[in-house]
Amino acid sequence: MLNISAPFVVALTTFATYTLTAPDHVLTPQIAFVSLTLFNQLRGPLMMAADLISQTVQVVVSNRRLKEFLVAEELSGTAIDIDENDEYYHDAAEFSGASFAWDRDEPPQLRDISLK
Repeated sequence: MLNISAPFVVALTTFATYTLTAPDHVLTPQIAFVSLTLFNQLRGPLMMAADLISQTVQVVVSNRRLKEFLVAEELSGTAIDIDENDEYYHDAAEFSGASFAWDRDEPPQLRDISLK
């Protein structure tokens, strides 16, 4: 809503400030149309400036979070339970009697693979 009404608010505020700051400031059609043209040309860069501010805030917050994570103390080894007798602890995949080949000029080949 703010982005939609911003050009109108900027023009209204500028024209009001111009006419109210000095008695000899008269808002003529030439001044009004030149000002509106300038405001229209500045609309894109001002929208990008608003996006830049938002992205800068996100960068600062992300940087702060990363810094907190990277300087945090390491977890102790006892914080994680590892049961070496558990059936899922052992090899996830085992290759036996496998033949592998890789050549830059030929497609990759896998032969005689037995998965357990």
